[in-house]
Amino acid sequence: MLNLQNLKRKLSFQSIKKLWNNITGHWWLITKVAVFVAALIGFLNNGLELITNHIAQKHAEDSLGQINSGVSIRYVESLFGVPIVERKIAKGKLTENLFSFNKFYLQVIFDESGTVRFYAVTSKDKNFRPALPYIGETLGSFTFGKSSINRDGILYSNKSSKFYEYAEYGEIGFPANYRKLYLAFNPMGAIYDERVYEAVPSISDTDSPTAIQKFRAMAYPNSYGVGSTLADETKFLSYTRIGIDFYTAVDLPNIDK
Repeated sequence: MLNLQNLKRKLSFQSIKKLWNNITGHWWLITKVAVFVAALIGFLNNGLELITNHIAQKHAEDSLGQINSGVSIRYVESLFGVPIVERKIAKGKLTENLFSFNKFYLQVIFDESGTVRFYAVTSKDKNFRPALPYIGETLGSFTFGKSSINRDGILYSNKSSKFYEYAEYGEIGFPANYRKLYLAFNPMGAIYDERVYEAVPSISDTDSPTAIQKFRAMAYPNSYGVGSTLADETKFLSYTRIGIDFYTAVDLPNIDK
């Protein structure tokens, strides 16, 4: 009986030793398998992140058609998440939120009750052409001069050593429940036609009707904005500008949602 137990121990020891020798003898293979598995896990994680990001981006693009002035800021944030910038304007009576996505910026201005007073979309990508509410046109498909909006006025025409910005507006009547629709050329937005640089007014000509007419004939809006019913947003927009402002955009981290 004792000899049998010793034999079992010996056989067990020999089996373990043989197994260990097999493992150490194929260590290079085990290492390669481990590296492959780690790389596969990393690839799958990256792929999942890309898919998740694509879904989030697509959701944000599709959600542009679900917002309007008059809705609550909580509703907007339920669609677009947390803003990347939030600041008080108009002596603290209004708040501006800025959201950044791969293909566009979203600007939302709301009052103390949380009601959206104005919002604007600025395209970042010349292949991104969101539809303008109420009029059925898309950014990138028309110049300022060819817009179907009857221009009521110029909001601003401003040239600095670093950029040019321009905006105009018009009321489109009952289809929009008497809201103003704004069109803008934002210096941080997409360039739909490179010839626009030939038409940018000089610093001394920013208010020249002739220079502005030339610009409107060649420049494509890259931003649109929607005001509130029977309201006038021009006072605070002449300060905040339409869409993200140049210096704020320059400071943003490159972490598009």
